[in-house]
Amino acid sequence: MVSKTTIETYDLLCNHLDKNKKVYYSRFGDGDIFIMDGRQESYHTWSDKLQEELIESITIDNENYIIGVAVNYPKENGMYTGVFEPFRYNKELENFLIKKFNFDKNKSFESALTFHYLSVFNPDKVINFLNKYIRPKKKMFVGSIEKESIEKLIGNIDYYVRIPDRNAYYTIDEWYPNILENIDNCEVLIPAAGMATRVINKRLWKLDKNIHSIDLGSIVDAAVNKPTRTWIRKEGDKIKKLLIKWYTHTYHMLH
Repeated sequence: MVSKTTIETYDLLCNHLDKNKKVYYSRFGDGDIFIMDGRQESYHTWSDKLQEELIESITIDNENYIIGVAVNYPKENGMYTGVFEPFRYNKELENFLIKKFNFDKNKSFESALTFHYLSVFNPDKVINFLNKYIRPKKKMFVGSIEKESIEKLIGNIDYYVRIPDRNAYYTIDEWYPNILENIDNCEVLIPAAGMATRVINKRLWKLDKNIHSIDLGSIVDAAVNKPTRTWIRKEGDKIKKLLIKWYTHTYHMLH
């Protein structure tokens, strides 16, 4: 079982977004796998309901439901300890997925690190993606980051759904109806809700919502100087440079 390179997933995602109105990109890290295995995780509290919904999400089988998994992914140029280097316990995670879901041992997942890695090592790719697929679109953001702050990264937000900063899944009955209220008015959804992101995508997919739902991951935190991950603490200044470069590009385009 392997994960593709970041650029392979980037190219595939762009190709699907160009051709389809309904495309979802969901990312599963080691924490998601721990929860699905019935274990606690440092950022999320385990429950049987969260475990069940994550399992339902990772087992959706459709080419437009793009699943990134941080298991057995290749070590790409620039990766080092704390900055995207593959987990030392990859084999344990791989064995769980194969045993639990009967995945073929040669199954290939997409990269879960696409936007994190490229924002640090190939920022032009991220700028191009944002400018084409996110910033000009009518969009909804689901997260705990202040609206004005995250707009610096993704552009104007038409519908903003606020959620708790941690363990958002356990209040999902309170804020999920706000997503349903306006999702049909949007072209793009940016869910930044931790593991609840995978649940949002799963639920909307099953409701057959024709939207591009893109899990950008912790690049969202990096854009607002929120050091939730080691890579942000070590390389977060690259995101600042990415934003400055985008502002400069936009200024010249408008003037």
